[in-house]
Order: sequence, then C-alpha cells, then structure tokens
Amino acid sequence: MGRVVSALSGLRGVIVDTQTQFLNAAAGVPWFIPSTFSIDLTRPPYGHNRNLDFRKAFA
Repeated sequence: MGRVVSALSGLRGVIVDTQTQFLNAAAGVPWFIPSTFSIDLTRPPYGHNRNLDFRKAFA
C-alpha cells in the first residue's frame, strides 16, 4: 500500500500548482496527504491568512 506525503511550503505556485502536479502523478496511490494535513481550513475566512487561502484553493 503506497502513500504520498506532501511537505510543500510556499506561495500559490507551490501550494496549488506544484502540489496539484504531485497529486496527478500519484494517481492510483491509495493515500495522498497534502501539506494541509495539520491545518483546520474550515475556520478562518478567505482573506484572513494568505497562506491558508492558497491551501483552501488546492483543497
């Protein structure tokens, strides 16, 4: 059973674009854990934290 864990950090180009490429490359792998695994994205509204906004866009 394979797993892909992303530990990416950066701006939109990394969090959304590069992490999406990783997700697409991991097709068929049962587990993909994005760099947002330890962040509660449901609480802060858009515009409150730029870095969380990038992660919400990826989600």
